[in-house]
Amino acid sequence: KGVVFFIGKPINLMEAINVIKEVCRSIQLERSVELIKNTVVGLGGNTAVANNKSGINEDLNKTFTDLGIVSESGIKDLTSLIRKVIDYKKQYGDQQYQLQEFYQEMAEKESDMTDTSIGSKAIEQRIRRVIIKALENIAAIGCDDYYNSKFLEYSTLLFDFKQVKQEMRYLENPKEERGKINIRKFIEGVINKLNI
Repeated sequence: KGVVFFIGKPINLMEAINVIKEVCRSIQLERSVELIKNTVVGLGGNTAVANNKSGINEDLNKTFTDLGIVSESGIKDLTSLIRKVIDYKKQYGDQQYQLQEFYQEMAEKESDMTDTSIGSKAIEQRIRRVIIKALENIAAIGCDDYYNSKFLEYSTLLFDFKQVKQEMRYLENPKEERGKINIRKFIEGVINKLNI
């Protein structure tokens, strides 16, 4: 729906200013991207389509770097899952999809490549661990600097903000319960950030 952040009462002047600055920066970036897209299409849309795949890889790497998960062991699985969802959305639009089907496809492909049987649950667990690490990293950024631009962007785009706050409480006091993740929300948030 486009909501990036909400400001609770009592209103903190610095918080309001930082949120407004982030929204302005976001609008400016969207306009720049739209201008670039229109320019590229004017020069020849085929080049844009050919470069789309490498562009997605670069954007994913940037996002994963921002989240501090680019070198995690399950990042290839997460990237593969995101690509599968993107391909599905291009083919079927907004029709609902089942993540379990994608995990199964990925497990079968990996089994064919390695000649060892691997289950879809193992794929799901690797992806879950990477996303949990991303939640932990974003919460740590929020603990250090609540107005950090990465925290402001990713804490609501990729996660339920209540769960980010819960993870922040856990980081400050390990006796607290950890924050929880939603794989579908994370995937949809990443795709939304890619503007696909």
